[in-house]
Formats: sequence, C-alpha cells, structure tokens
Amino acid sequence: TGIYAGAIVSGLADVDAITLSMAELSKGSGVVEDQVAANAIVFAAASNTLVKAGIVWVTGSPGIRRAIAPGALAAVVVSVGLTLTL
Repeated sequence: TGIYAGAIVSGLADVDAITLSMAELSKGSGVVEDQVAANAIVFAAASNTLVKAGIVWVTGSPGIRRAIAPGALAAVVVSVGLTLTL
C-alpha cells in the first residue's frame, strides 16, 4: 500500500518520524490498523538499516564490511520475513 511505500522512503533518512506518525495514526480513531502501522515501522527500520549498511560498505574498510554486512542483511531478512508471514 501507499503507507508501506511511504514508510520505506521515510526510513531511508530516519525512522523516528514514521514511527511517531504510525503510532499516532493507529491509536484512538484507528485511521491506520495496528498491524499496518507495525508493518510500516518494520519496513522503515529495514530500509534505514540497508542505508546504514550501504554507508559502511562504501566508506568502511574491508574488515568492517565483513563484520557489518552479514548482521545487517540477517536483521533485514528476518524482520521483513517475519512481518510478511505474521
């Protein structure tokens, strides 16, 4: 949905804004369902993690790349995978 696309784009720069927005939109009046809000936050965090891993990949030494890449990739795959299956 558009919420997910917006969350992914927002996560490229920051996760705080989309997290606060989704929390606000999902409480009370329920403009956004809780599950949709939670998924959006996970997608934003995943895209933010990929950006940070990319920065390390471009600017880091080979040793730091080897240390960071597997963990970042695993975190994204597991979090998005669980989000899509639950």
